[in-house]
Amino acid sequence: MIPMCNTEKVGIVSWAPLARGFLARSLEAVPTPRQSIDRVTSALHSGAADIAIRNVVREISYERSASPATVALSWVLRDRVVASATVGVSSLGQLDDAHKALTLQLSNEEIARLEKSYLPRVILDHK
Repeated sequence: MIPMCNTEKVGIVSWAPLARGFLARSLEAVPTPRQSIDRVTSALHSGAADIAIRNVVREISYERSASPATVALSWVLRDRVVASATVGVSSLGQLDDAHKALTLQLSNEEIARLEKSYLPRVILDHK
């Protein structure tokens, strides 16, 4: 969809750019209250490709001394068609990470690493 939006000069809003927190939290993190009742999140973000992308986000965040959330948001915001990314923050630290994403410029090599394992998704629960 993004290539078509670029061609037609239509802006988009990225919904859940952190994949409901999946890209921001470590694999070892204690599940949040939402995760314990939200079956959609675990269904959406449990495959090998998802884990591979999360690992690359972590690698780049370590290499860049940035949080995984900052790296993931920078990845989403790099595309000119993205007019806005919808994020929910519950702390000043999360807001700071989102703000830092506006200035973190990922290299073409880093973007290729992030997108190597990406698989398009079918739309779920939209009727």
